[in-house]
Amino acid sequence: MYLVNTPITTAVPYFELRLQVGRTDYLAEYTPRHSEEELPPDWKPGANVEVRLDKRHLFLKRPDGSETQWIVTKRIPVNEKAGAKVE
Repeated sequence: MYLVNTPITTAVPYFELRLQVGRTDYLAEYTPRHSEEELPPDWKPGANVEVRLDKRHLFLKRPDGSETQWIVTKRIPVNEKAGAKVE
């Protein structure tokens, strides 16, 4: 007995976040370079983070000064005035 053309796949880990910047919530995804990579422990719900934006990406600054590039999947307008926060 044998199987022909059976795809062998593994799950690709990724992170999702919701970040409020001014009057917009951004939903974004990040795919780590390797499966053991983790997000900084300081990035908890409600935490303030430094962020820079372009049309399709968020660049979040890590505590060590490096940046992670997140792909924006959705923008949601909000009415509150607030800084950048992780959810």
